[in-house]
Amino acid sequence: MPKAKPPGNVQTIKRLNREAILQCLRENGRLSRASLAKMTSLSKPGVSAIVSELLQEGLLREVGEGASSGGRKPILLELNSDQFFIMAAVFEGMRLELALANLDGAIVAAQSIRVEQSFAGQDLSAYLQECIATFLKTSAVDSERLLGIGVGLPGITRRGSGKISFSPITDWHDWPIKEELEQRFVLPVMVDNDVNLMALGEFYKGAGKGRQHVVYIYVGTGIGAGIILNGQLYRGVADAAGEIGYMMIGRLETRISDKYGTFEGNYSTLALYNRVKKTPGLNHLATDHAENIILKLVREATGCEVARSLLEEACLKWCYGIANVVSVLNPELVILGGDMPYIGAWGIDFIRTNLAKLVPVVPEVQFAELRERAGIMGAVYQVLESDRSLSGSLKNAMRGEGG
Repeated sequence: MPKAKPPGNVQTIKRLNREAILQCLRENGRLSRASLAKMTSLSKPGVSAIVSELLQEGLLREVGEGASSGGRKPILLELNSDQFFIMAAVFEGMRLELALANLDGAIVAAQSIRVEQSFAGQDLSAYLQECIATFLKTSAVDSERLLGIGVGLPGITRRGSGKISFSPITDWHDWPIKEELEQRFVLPVMVDNDVNLMALGEFYKGAGKGRQHVVYIYVGTGIGAGIILNGQLYRGVADAAGEIGYMMIGRLETRISDKYGTFEGNYSTLALYNRVKKTPGLNHLATDHAENIILKLVREATGCEVARSLLEEACLKWCYGIANVVSVLNPELVILGGDMPYIGAWGIDFIRTNLAKLVPVVPEVQFAELRERAGIMGAVYQVLESDRSLSGSLKNAMRGEGG
C-alpha cells in the first residue's frame, strides 16, 4: 500500500501547480480552463480548483468567451495584473530611480531623483529609506497590495544575508541594508548589485529577452558586468562575479581614486570627465554635469582631433574589457549599457570591428534597450521570481503567519 505523502509535499505540489497556471497566463495571455489544463499537463479538476482560488483572491478575472470547437464557448481567463504591485529602487550613477510596477512589469508610477549630495554609511541608508517612504506615500498604494521591494545598490551584495559586503564608494562594509529596510517597511526586500539588476532587466524585458547566455556591460560612475548563463544570473562564490572594473586595463597609478579598480578608475564616465577637465582644448566641456561627458565628446569629436583621440582610446579600452569577458564566457550577446549607448552608431561599429580582431568567436553586440529603466525592471523581476505563486508567502513568513 502506498505511503501517504507528508502534508508539506501536498502544499509544495499545490504551490508548483499554481505557479504553472500563473506563468502560463503571463506568457500566453487569455486562456480557457481547458487550454490551461492542456498546456500545463494538469488535470481539468485540478486546474478548476486552483482557478477558483485565484478568482477569489482577485489574481484572475473572467474576460468573456472564446471560440467554440463544437460545444459551449469556453470562458476566457486572464491575469489581473493590477491586483498586486512591486516597489523598485535602484541607484544608477548619480540618480536614484524609483518605480511602482504591476504583475506584468508595467510601470504605473516612477520618479528619478538626482542625488546632489555625497552620502555614505548610515546617511545614505536613511536617505534611501526616506525616498522610498515618500514615493510610496505619494503613490497611495495600499501596503497589503505590495508584494515586496527590490533594491539595487553599488558594491558586492550578499544575496543570502542582504548585506553589502564591499562598497568603498558608499563606505558600506557588511552593512545590513536588507534588515534595515524590512524593519522600516514590514515587506520582503530583495537586495542586489545594481548592475546585476540591469542585466536581469534587459534579460526580462529588453535586448536580452529570449536569450540564454548574455553579458551586460555597464559604464557609468564605475564599470561592471552582469552575467546571465543558461538563463540564470551568475553570481560567483561570494556574489562578486562581474566586478570587471578591477581588470588591469589602464595604469594603476592614474586611477581617479584608490576606491576604484584600475579599469574603472581610468575609463569610467567619471574618470573620462576628470581627463577632459585636465586636457587643454577639452576642459571647456567639463564646466558642469548637466549633460553626459561621453555625449559631449561624441559631438566634439566631429571637428576636434583631441576629442576623437580620447573617445577612440576609451572605446578601445572598453573593447579590451569586453574581449576578456567574451574569451572566458563565450556569450551569445553582449549588451552595452549605462552611458555606453551615447557613443552611437560610430561607437558600436568601432567596438564590433575591433572585437572581431581580438576574439575567435564574436558574439552579437547591441545597445541596451531599457536604458535607465533596466535596473528597475530587474528589481521587479527579482521580486516576482521570489514569489512565483503570488501567495504572499514571503510577506506571511515575515509576519509569522501561515501559508
